[in-house]
Amino acid sequence: MMSSSIVRSIVGKITPDISTDPRDALIDMRLDLDSGIRQKIMEAAKQNGYVLEDNSKTPISGNPKEKRTYSILKRGNQIVLILQLPTWFANDGNNADTFGQLVYMLRTKNKRVDVRIVSKNLDVPAIVFNRLFKLWDDDYDIDAKFVPWSYIAELEKIQDNAANVFKEIFVLPNQMEISSATMTNDKELPVIRCFISYAHAYQDHFEAFLKDFQAATKNLGFCALDIWTDEKIPLGDDWHEAIQEQVTKCDIAILLVSDQFMNSEYIKQEEVARLFERKESDGTLVVALYFYTCSFAGWPVLKKNQLYKPKGANYERADQDAKEHFCYANLVQLNDCQGKKIALDNPCRAAYMMDFVAELKPQLEKIVERKRNG
Repeated sequence: MMSSSIVRSIVGKITPDISTDPRDALIDMRLDLDSGIRQKIMEAAKQNGYVLEDNSKTPISGNPKEKRTYSILKRGNQIVLILQLPTWFANDGNNADTFGQLVYMLRTKNKRVDVRIVSKNLDVPAIVFNRLFKLWDDDYDIDAKFVPWSYIAELEKIQDNAANVFKEIFVLPNQMEISSATMTNDKELPVIRCFISYAHAYQDHFEAFLKDFQAATKNLGFCALDIWTDEKIPLGDDWHEAIQEQVTKCDIAILLVSDQFMNSEYIKQEEVARLFERKESDGTLVVALYFYTCSFAGWPVLKKNQLYKPKGANYERADQDAKEHFCYANLVQLNDCQGKKIALDNPCRAAYMMDFVAELKPQLEKIVERKRNG
């Protein structure tokens, strides 16, 4: 959902021959106050009606000597934050909190924030940004994405089309109209609380599932799905208490069954057992999904409940498994990119999710009906 409050973060470039020591790494930044690119951005922003509100330096890594240059542009309720960060910072997970403080400060004053980060050195979200993206999106409704460096590189070449380039990079068309319509629609739809239980051993596969599931359920039309996973637990909070609260109040629980899922006593006792108790007592919908190859014969509560499995005829590789051991994880193709596993999109995975949501839809409609009838 788009909105009228925008924050854009721009990550600077470090030349390959520069020292990796943090203090030295701060020297050669493309987005320094006097750099040509920053000036181009300012010119383009001005042509789009933005006013420079602040142009300063601030410590963002806990060390007052390591200050980062930033600029804040405003146009009505819109905010654009231009912030320079070195690559070493983006790969240090310990910096997530300190970097987030500046964005959080702006978030507390605005209804909605979008973050766009560009860097020549970072082709995929690094550790710190990956952590922040999840925290922001889950807890503060902040949408964060990477922008190709080529977009920013165009700023070095532009002559009289600076405003258009700036608009392409930072400004989304019909932002306020889209936001208003979406917000109104979301408020009118009944909300179904969805709890997803999974084993962290297969985090990469889970992230692929969550991404596909969110996309497939975003526009159901008859309800809004509020998806909760333990990644939404704020830093420092009691994780057990947070999980139990969701187990107690969810309308639907999706269990991503795997060997590691089966081996977790906490999942067995504190999540699955309690969820099936709710299923028996108040009809809570509990859906077990065959997520990663495993045997659940020794777990009676799961054995007697139907697990969702891929339909072999529908997927390129599924029908090759005569023993029906084919699971969701078989559809996830992981690519190693700068030390991080990235799930590649593929039509088989998309087809699986469409089928899964299609089978889930009648159950969700029943939940909506119960909510409307009180």
